Amino acid sequence: MRIAVPREKQAGEARVALVPESVKKLVAAGAEVGIEAGAGLHAGFPDAEYQTAGASIMGRADLLPEADILACVNRPEPDDFARLKPGVVVIGFLKPLDEPAGRDRRRRPDLGARLQAARPGPRRPSGRTAAGRRRSLRLRPPSPARTGLTSAT
Repeated sequence: MRIAVPREKQAGEARVALVPESVKKLVAAGAEVGIEAGAGLHAGFPDAEYQTAGASIMGRADLLPEADILACVNRPEPDDFARLKPGVVVIGFLKPLDEPAGRDRRRRPDLGARLQAARPGPRRPSGRTAAGRRRSLRLRPPSPARTGLTSAT
């Protein structure tokens, strides 16, 4: 199985789909991992760290056609979809509702239902949401059912 990690092209994007520690675990499990040159630089991971972890550093033109799995942070560029071989699995935040017109242009029947199965929703709760939940849990009086106490009627 060959996992490809392209460099993110969106302006201001500093994330990378796989960090060297994850690459090391995947390689130990028997996967081949290809990283586009410079993919981790903005996230603080130079190519040398990926090579030490066991990944191959490649150009985008060589990386995409050989991939069985494409691990990306954001939706790949439309021309990237054209380079993928049939049956590839795309893992990332595809955001199908951000560009509904582009959804039809990107979808290929040979990529399978995995693109269609991606649902929009929160990736993780924000700090305020989590803090609000903690606060409401602390302020809520315990119910008799949870404490085992009953009223003396």
